[in-house]
Amino acid sequence: MKRKKRAFWALFLALALIFSAFGDGGGFVYAEEAKAAEIQKTAEELPEEKQVETEESEELPKMEEKSGTQEAAVKEPMEETKKAENTSELKEVSGEPSEEKGEETPKAEEQKEHVEYTATCEEGWEIHAEAAAGVLPEGAQLKAEKLSEDSNAFARARETVEKSGVKFDGIAALDLHFEKDGQEVEPEGTVQVSVIMPDMIPEEAAVEELVISHILEENGETRAETVAELAESGEGSVSLEQESGAQTLRAEFATESFSSYTVTWQLGAGSSVPKEIPISLYAGTRQADGGYEELGDVTKQLGNLIWYTADKSSGWGSVDLDEVPIPTNLPTVTGTDGKTYAASGETRIKVGDSLEEVTGLKMVKLKGQNDRNWYVIYAAGEKLQAPTISNFQTAENVLYYGRKGGSSGWTETNKSSVNRLYLDYNTPADPLDPGSGSGSGGGATPSLAHRKYLNRLEDGSYDLTLEVTGQAGSETKPKKLDVLLILDQSGSMTEDMDGTENTWEHPVQYKDSRWYNAKVAIQQLIDTLKANRGLDVRYSIVTYSGSKETGAFQDATVKLEWNTADKFQISKNANGYSGEGILDYTPSGGTNYQAGLRIGKQQLAYARSDAEKVVIFLSDGYPTFYYNQNGMTVGAGNADGDSSDWNGNHVQGEGSCSKAALAEATGFRGVDYFYTIGLGNKDGINADTLKNLSEKVWENNKNCVFSDEKKPYLCGNLTALKQAFTEMAGSITRLVCTDVSIRDTLSENVTLLDKSGGEAVTLEPEDYKLLALDQNGKEQKVPEGTTVSYAAESHQLLLRFPEKYELQNGWTYRVTVHITPSDRAYEKYFERGASYKDKDGKADEGGPDTGSHRKEEGFYSNDSASVTYTYRGKEWTEGYEKPVVQLQISSILVSKTVTGNMAEENRDFTFTLTLTRRNKNFTTALPAIKGQEKQQLTAGKDSYTFTLKHGETIEIQVPTGWSYQVKEAENEGYTAYVTVEEKKEAEGQLAKGIIGKTAVSVAFRNDREVQVPTGVNLPDLNSWLAAAAVLGAGGGSMIGINGYRRRRTHGKGKN
Repeated sequence: MKRKKRAFWALFLALALIFSAFGDGGGFVYAEEAKAAEIQKTAEELPEEKQVETEESEELPKMEEKSGTQEAAVKEPMEETKKAENTSELKEVSGEPSEEKGEETPKAEEQKEHVEYTATCEEGWEIHAEAAAGVLPEGAQLKAEKLSEDSNAFARARETVEKSGVKFDGIAALDLHFEKDGQEVEPEGTVQVSVIMPDMIPEEAAVEELVISHILEENGETRAETVAELAESGEGSVSLEQESGAQTLRAEFATESFSSYTVTWQLGAGSSVPKEIPISLYAGTRQADGGYEELGDVTKQLGNLIWYTADKSSGWGSVDLDEVPIPTNLPTVTGTDGKTYAASGETRIKVGDSLEEVTGLKMVKLKGQNDRNWYVIYAAGEKLQAPTISNFQTAENVLYYGRKGGSSGWTETNKSSVNRLYLDYNTPADPLDPGSGSGSGGGATPSLAHRKYLNRLEDGSYDLTLEVTGQAGSETKPKKLDVLLILDQSGSMTEDMDGTENTWEHPVQYKDSRWYNAKVAIQQLIDTLKANRGLDVRYSIVTYSGSKETGAFQDATVKLEWNTADKFQISKNANGYSGEGILDYTPSGGTNYQAGLRIGKQQLAYARSDAEKVVIFLSDGYPTFYYNQNGMTVGAGNADGDSSDWNGNHVQGEGSCSKAALAEATGFRGVDYFYTIGLGNKDGINADTLKNLSEKVWENNKNCVFSDEKKPYLCGNLTALKQAFTEMAGSITRLVCTDVSIRDTLSENVTLLDKSGGEAVTLEPEDYKLLALDQNGKEQKVPEGTTVSYAAESHQLLLRFPEKYELQNGWTYRVTVHITPSDRAYEKYFERGASYKDKDGKADEGGPDTGSHRKEEGFYSNDSASVTYTYRGKEWTEGYEKPVVQLQISSILVSKTVTGNMAEENRDFTFTLTLTRRNKNFTTALPAIKGQEKQQLTAGKDSYTFTLKHGETIEIQVPTGWSYQVKEAENEGYTAYVTVEEKKEAEGQLAKGIIGKTAVSVAFRNDREVQVPTGVNLPDLNSWLAAAAVLGAGGGSMIGINGYRRRRTHGKGKN
């Protein structure tokens, strides 16, 4: 019985020890102690200045054994610290003075912040701006760009400054504005601007005046406002400084709005600016003793490249040009009087006594060392076509002529009656370089409408389309057309179309007149060509009549210099002759074909060298006048030559008026289209002479386009006249070409796909789509024999039409294939750090008309693409714009959790990611984010390896369209589960699928559970182990004591 009692008390003591482990004062950390430790840790992690503040207020006490004491000891200093922080923050907000010595609260205006902005131009110009906070929206950026001298914006700025009265020898323009989120924004207050412009003004230029002007637009009109001028210093000032041998302009000014700004300057006396102008100079025949002498085949080229220097002498606009010798071995042509004559390249120039600038042309003074004569020439632009001399006109073309007077030096005569220069309007010179000539025999390059573009599909692949259209020009590469209208303005143009005369007794209504009908039809032509975005058209209009009452060469007039349709109006009055349009007046006089053709040839000399030239000659009757050798008007006035003129003087004979016109027409050069129109009653139209004009033009323009059989359009009413202009417009805009083929060499950035979606090796008909669409978009039959092929080795796609097939007028031919970004494109993208930019920061950019990603960054889809065709017997090749492809990038999010009573939460678990497409693995390093840490995930031979702990997630950027496989390594003792896209969890270690546009989510869970004995309800396994340890210690002690007592007892009994 005693033994049982002892055993009971031993068990009781053991249980007491067990429960004491979970009560007060045991060997475990109390909850209150843990909380105090956490608070202390937080205090230690405070910023250094706040730790100091806390330490100064009260030292953190050591942790006591009782939880209440510990919590109070930590809480008190933390509250003091927080209180101190809040007090400090309140002082800062309220503006109360700080407790530090010497500090005072700044005044409100001193506290107001200023924001600085900076922008740079490619030319090295720097622009700095400063404004008070709030004047511009937060995030606004300063933008600056130098305006190109070829741009419309520059032209408007220059014109505005000129109108303001600012004098200048040089000008530069700058677009300056602010942007936020790609939209322009204006300040709501004053902005201070400073500008630094190095190397803008010639080093050798002595500058007298610098002005900065602001181009303002108000109510649709522009004006220039001076914001800064040349000064030593101060607000709104400009200075010029020498830095490293160059002149640097510095300017400061204030403004409240932004747009274009100009910098203008005047050169000082002694300034020199070197120029280089290629000029072809010819010497040839001359006029002697009042008649023409043909010197035979003696026309020779005198020289090509000429240097000259422009020196400013004094005052604004006064510029002298140095005399620079041309080569000493010049060939010379000597006349019967022993004199040497030469001609300049310009054909229509103003006569003047002063060194002035005329219509943008610069004056050049030339002197040959072996030549007694020197010549002043107006040189236009960069290139100058110089005609030879064979047919002459005199006085109006004379500029300056000089003669060396022995040792006395050079003397100058102006329009000498003996020593004159004669210019040729008939024969153009050879081009200065290949392709620089004019017209069909010169430098007008054809432009066939063509386009290449990409359309992105839902899966990230693309339809690639190549087009070619049977018409000239495209919106991105317009065809240049210069259209010259030579119009009859004789008195008969006021008559009715049927021939009814316009008299006082029986006036013809204005809207029934030939003049009105002509204006309506011309306006229709202008509107038709203007609507075609593939054309860049300029117009010039010459009118002619005839009268012996005027002086020499006065029967024709330039009514419109070369200009675009938006710069003039044919008529502003639909109800009468008078008005403000260029053809709003009443025609009168006779008909001098020769006069109109002569001035028309002069106008062609001013047409663009790279534009196709169109000439339309309109008349309502026979020629009745012509010019004699002195430029005076002669003729019967009512017929094509007669035995006597109006004054009874003998004339050249029957048909002399037409003969003079035909001789003039022979001199036309560089004409691409020539049409004649007979207007009114057919009995009054000289159809034969109009057709013969075309024949004469054809003699020196073999590739020129004419009407059918070179016959004139005979128009007896407005409907017929409109139809004639419609046909001419169609002919002008058509490009008749054969032997057409398109080649597109694909880049490494794309892969051509077949119908099944696999990589194409060749193309079958089902792998592409080939269409022919007429002008109305209706599908037509593709010409038989057209082929589409692909060479995989060279990556070249080829569309070839039958050799002699002519592209139909206005038809569009289209081939479409299927491509996708290549594996190499994705590799390049990730090699560049998930960017399209190369190491120099440059990226491919899609052309302006290339489909889905026009003007956006990406990778070019092709190395080159071109269309080749034969036009007028010559082969031409034009390139296509380059589209870009963009890559669809997605991501895979892999998360890890560990559950169960035996879970190892701090263990690294290993995973592999494999990406495959078309039996190829992707192994380029991928950007990833694990927690808050960015990293590059590198691949082994064919997969990527990474690790995750419990609660961790990794997000990996991956290419779309690839198959993925994420696999967790085997982990002994764990049961693995996986969830893909938040679907039902399944047992396993593998997740796989195809990467789409949206992120893929994969969650892995490992579970490890150990069963505990039934009936014991302890908090966790750690409690089990503690209990077992205590039980083992306590029970062992009881057993030991009991055994000891038993031994003692037994011993005692023995004694």
